Formats: sequence, structure tokens, C-alpha cells
Amino acid sequence: MAASVGLILQERSGAITLRDSVVAAAASALFLLPASPMSWVAVFVVSLHLLLTSGRQSRLARAAAITLALTIPMFWARLAMSIFTDPILRIDATLVSSVLGTAREGNLVAFADGSGSMFIAPGCSSFTNLSLAFLSTVLLVKGLGRGWSWPLLALGLATSVGVVAINVARISMIGFLPDQFDLIHGEVGATIAAWATTMFVLAMCLMGVHLDARTRSVERNGGLAAGLALAQGVRSTPAAGDGWPTTSR
Repeated sequence: MAASVGLILQERSGAITLRDSVVAAAASALFLLPASPMSWVAVFVVSLHLLLTSGRQSRLARAAAITLALTIPMFWARLAMSIFTDPILRIDATLVSSVLGTAREGNLVAFADGSGSMFIAPGCSSFTNLSLAFLSTVLLVKGLGRGWSWPLLALGLATSVGVVAINVARISMIGFLPDQFDLIHGEVGATIAAWATTMFVLAMCLMGVHLDARTRSVERNGGLAAGLALAQGVRSTPAAGDGWPTTSR
């Protein structure tokens, strides 16, 4: 949100239109409703409006893209989880059972020692972390003012795989060590997993910044190298009479 607001404050061009005023009024009405999820709907509406009415690479459009992505973990991912709970949890259960090498029935996964089973609840799903990975990728691309590219998309995919792996690893540890359930699943385990996810996402973003800096350097140096090569070619070209055939008109 800080990055989005910072980009908006740097935007100096443009005037408020009637359509802007209508959208602002509608968003204000949603903000005033006594239901917090409607505030995120208002943010989504304003962001979508700015994204569609601003220049493609303008600061307003970049800010809107970031805020639009922010509504995914804060609202849309939770809505999707409430609607598609069973299939999403089955995916998590399948990943965990594959790691443990045990049987799965729905979102019930057997412990590795065969002493019982664990129930994977919505709060333990990797889906929310996946939406955070998407948000971080959008923040990286739009914050740097770059377009989407295959390296950045690959980095976003790697971030998504990583955050899912961290969550699956935590749940799998419960399957391997069911007697340590309170420690792994409780406040200590949740805090460690949350910080591990945060630090991993941050590290991937920093890697993305480094990748972008190298790309920009290659682009600049590539143009400079081409210019130097052209200049060197001109300098090394023999003058007329030094072996090059000349013609006269």
C-alpha cells in the first residue's frame, strides 16, 4: 500500500473527470457500510477504474495494479476459499500425503507412524500464501516500472512454489512428529512459518530487483557496445587509395 500511495503522490498530470467523481462517490458509500469486506470491494473498484483509465505505464496505472493485487489476499482469496474449500484443501492434502507417503481421504491425511490422521483445515491451506506470492510479483514488476517478461514470470512462479513448499513442509512435520503437534501447529510453529514465508518472499523480490538491474545494465551496455563497435569499424575502414576500389562519376 505504501508503494501504491507513493506512486500516486508522484503523479502530477491529469484532471478529475465526472466519471472519477462517480467512482469516488460509489467507493465512499462502500467504505461507510458496516461491513469490512466491502471496503476491499471499494478499493478494488477504485483500482480497476484507475487501471482502465490511466496510461499503460503511468504511475497511476502502476499504483492501481499494486492495489488491485493487494485485494486478492485480503478479500478475493478468502472469498474463493469459502466457495471452493473442499477442492483447495484436497490439493494441500494430496501434497502432504505425497511427502508422508501415507493414505489420504478427502482432506484427512494419515500420520507417518500410523497412529492416526490429521484434518487439514482452511486456515492451514497454502492458498493464502499463494496469493501473497502473486502480490509480491506484481509489486516487484510495477514498483520497478517494468513490463512483464519471462524471467520475472519465472521468478513469480518460483516464489509461488516456494511459499507452498514452506506450508506443506510445516504440515508434513506434524505428520512425521504427531506428538509435537502443539509446538508445530501452535504459536511457535505458526510464527516460524510466517517469518520463513515473509523472508523467502522478500529474498525473491530482492533477487528480482537484482535481475532487473542486470537486465537494464545489459540493455545499456549492449547499446554502448554496438555504438563502440560501429565507431571502431568506421575508424578502421581504409580510406580511398588504401586498397579499397574507388569509383568516379
